[in-house]
Amino acid sequence: MPKKVVFLRAKPIAPEPRVEKAAETLAQVGYTVTALGWDREGNHPHEEKRNGYTVHHIGPRGLHGGGIYNLLPMVLWQKDLFLWLWRKRHQYTHIHATDLDTILPALLIKLLLGKRVVYDIFDVFAFSRDLPDWMKALAHRLELWAIGKADAVILPDPSRREQILGARPKRLEVIINTPKLTNITLDMGHEGYESTHFRIAFVGFLDGRRWLKEMLNLVAKHPGWSFDLAGFGPLAEELREQASRLPNVRFHGRVSYTKALEIEAKAHVLFALYDPSLPNHRYSSPNKLFEAMALGKPILVARGTGMDTLVEEEELGYVVDYVSPSDVEKALEEIASWGPEKRKAFAQRTQSLFKERYSWEEMARRLLKLYGEV
Repeated sequence: MPKKVVFLRAKPIAPEPRVEKAAETLAQVGYTVTALGWDREGNHPHEEKRNGYTVHHIGPRGLHGGGIYNLLPMVLWQKDLFLWLWRKRHQYTHIHATDLDTILPALLIKLLLGKRVVYDIFDVFAFSRDLPDWMKALAHRLELWAIGKADAVILPDPSRREQILGARPKRLEVIINTPKLTNITLDMGHEGYESTHFRIAFVGFLDGRRWLKEMLNLVAKHPGWSFDLAGFGPLAEELREQASRLPNVRFHGRVSYTKALEIEAKAHVLFALYDPSLPNHRYSSPNKLFEAMALGKPILVARGTGMDTLVEEEELGYVVDYVSPSDVEKALEEIASWGPEKRKAFAQRTQSLFKERYSWEEMARRLLKLYGEV
């Protein structure tokens, strides 16, 4: 029987690069693929075609990063998700559930209908949500149980195994969230090298623990620098307002993944400065790190987060103190002083490293092998 896969994500798939890359990979080899996202804002198409697969959006209004205030919408999302899976039960054979906020309806459908379930853990729930301690403990026990019930489990980084100690997955695969550079070439990483205007870029989820307001304050002190900021999240409007007062900052809002890569390709430096006091950030492996490698850009990361060791060992940029603006400023000034030849040499080295060890082609091979056996 041909395999038919439905991806579940408790966010809009607009964009959601990890889901989109996996969906395209399966569709390209003949799988029938659907992706189902939670339309929290109520402004996404109910159905649309994308690169060989179909995207649906359902669900009640909800908050991004709302914590306990999002509890009722989360319950309603679970209900809507289960009902959709039940009604469409003849249209899929496999469920690719992402994170704890989609796995429970998937496992219930598995129990009732015998569907196969792949559990893709982007973030371990208890480490990544702002909830009371007793709720985190309950959620963690629930997630460890769910891991054991799924037919296969995917982690985005080997270090995440520490977060699921005690679980008994039937099969475990590591698929790193590296960029799929189909509509963009690595040569774009050389853009901007002759520019005398030092450009910083960030594209991602906009919340208060990623050094975004701090970067705006820092760029305000350096009128010769520019900052391209894009994404969505609970801090979006505040950042838009702050950016509007700075002539050397451009706020792009939500952008497509191709546009995100274009913004990053025109920059001289990227940053992924996550607050290391948050447990999940200590295991972070964001796609921005691998995008920086693929585009040949240096990146700034915070000491004590999941990516600092790789950045230091492979000399991919600078590791800085999250609570030290002077440390960040010093690193940026150092990168701003690089000449064109140094930038090109850095790009050639990191791009070669990316292609050899971290390309999406290698991750796609792992994904296809997993689905071939589940």
